[in-house]
Amino acid sequence: MMIESSTKVPELTIDPFDADFLADPFKVHPRLRDAGPLCFLPAIGCYAMARYGEVQAALKDWETFVSGRGVGLADFSREAPWRPPSLLLETDPPMHDRTRGLMNRIASLGALRTIMPEWQAKADTLVANLTGKGAFDAVPNLAEAFPLSVFPDLIGLREDGRENLIPYATVAFNAFGPRNALLEETMEAARDATVWVAESCKRDMLRLGGWGMQVYEAADRGDCTHDEAERLVRSFLTAGVDTTVNGIATLIHAFAEFPDQYQKLRAEPGLLKKAVEESLRWGGTVQTFSHDVPSRRNRWRNHRRRCQGASLSCRGQSRPAQMGRP
Repeated sequence: MMIESSTKVPELTIDPFDADFLADPFKVHPRLRDAGPLCFLPAIGCYAMARYGEVQAALKDWETFVSGRGVGLADFSREAPWRPPSLLLETDPPMHDRTRGLMNRIASLGALRTIMPEWQAKADTLVANLTGKGAFDAVPNLAEAFPLSVFPDLIGLREDGRENLIPYATVAFNAFGPRNALLEETMEAARDATVWVAESCKRDMLRLGGWGMQVYEAADRGDCTHDEAERLVRSFLTAGVDTTVNGIATLIHAFAEFPDQYQKLRAEPGLLKKAVEESLRWGGTVQTFSHDVPSRRNRWRNHRRRCQGASLSCRGQSRPAQMGRP
């Protein structure tokens, strides 16, 4: 991606983290895309990219758009993060390659295939109970309920307090933005949940055989330190819940908005995989990532002085084909 520092960048009066935007971000997405390959958002003091080509290139170019200083608006080199940085999401190579490789060996397709029959049985029971009720709220009763019924057991978490994973995940998402009223409210609401998660990541709180304990066993073999193991287990608890909840909720919302597509799937169940993939493209589970741009990357240098190096990648807006959205 070539955006010269001398290029005049348009400014937009958009705050992607205020209540109005979050209530219906899709109506604003065209403005972000139509502004060009790069725009400036004074409300958050940040440059933004919302087109597929630029966002895809930025996500692949970790040397220019670094993650090690955070993937939200906060720059960890200038301010303390709300919790110790993730060793998966908020790192760059070579650290990222090492930790990702370790976690991929544990969370492998083979391991998932082994657990799938149990998950299918729980999903069948949940759906049967919900359809027997008639009407229900699909977010708490399905999108949140299913991950909480399977994921904690996979990790090997204790039985009590598993409901804390939802408010903790909410903070993790809101922390991508500024320290506004929304973040302060969710952090206060999740005060006890944050403590519970921190305690639950410790070795003596995990069950043998779970993915969490397998991370500590990898540390025993020298694949990571034991301090790193604790933070990697925490990554399971964040990434395994929030995006899953969003993904299921988005799929249900898509079918409610386009019932003809639901009827098509019922007639052809083999389309399920494609339907899930399309719902993720259509709605997305993560709206934005931010990356610092080091001053050594010359073509961004002048832009960097203006916004302290932050660049917002608007993933939810940058689908390769903008179909089905107003």
